[in-house]
Amino acid sequence: MNKRILAIFGSGGQGKEVRELADLDNKVTNKWDEIIFVDDVQPEGRVMDTPRMHMEHAISKYTNDYLEFCVALGEPSSKKKVFDLLEKQGYKFANVISPEATISPYAVLGVGLIIKKAALISPEAIIGNNTTLQAFVAVGHGAVIGKHCQIATHSVIGGETVVGDCIYIGLNCPVKEKVILGSNSVVSAGAAVLRDIPENVIVMGNPARIIAKKNENEKIFKERVGN
Repeated sequence: MNKRILAIFGSGGQGKEVRELADLDNKVTNKWDEIIFVDDVQPEGRVMDTPRMHMEHAISKYTNDYLEFCVALGEPSSKKKVFDLLEKQGYKFANVISPEATISPYAVLGVGLIIKKAALISPEAIIGNNTTLQAFVAVGHGAVIGKHCQIATHSVIGGETVVGDCIYIGLNCPVKEKVILGSNSVVSAGAAVLRDIPENVIVMGNPARIIAKKNENEKIFKERVGN
């Protein structure tokens, strides 16, 4: 039987959190025989008692059939770029899910997801590929979360809300039911979204209001090298 190798892409803060989460997941599911970091920015070595390899090294050591990737980057545009490249090259993706998350059997989950402690996903919610739900995020019934999103701790997505692709939702953000959030937008920490917001904007405040336009490839926050 082929071994299953979880390859966590990125060994910065997000990657380290996912590494711990993967251990918790694996104790329950026994999905992976080995866990590695893949990071072309940082030198090869060991991080958190885990091998860190450059991509070329990883793919020379393990075949496509063995590797399952999880993109542990905080920046949605970076998440998308890496995911799309890996997908084009034919790699599979793994979901890394806390045993303490509550996920309805009637929810629909994509691939490459990171779902942390005490996250709640309600019936008929849809979570798109390569999205991260941080701890204590709640997704209401019938809500749709797009691809490559990052939703921070204690944010709440109301029922039947539609969240586009590559959206960043900061800490402690309530999003009203049945609103639409346009792709590539940013909801700043603590903002209360009570109405639709368009694509490519940054919103802030209570109620949330547009404070700036955002270019599709503009970084949301400065990432340290290797994050």
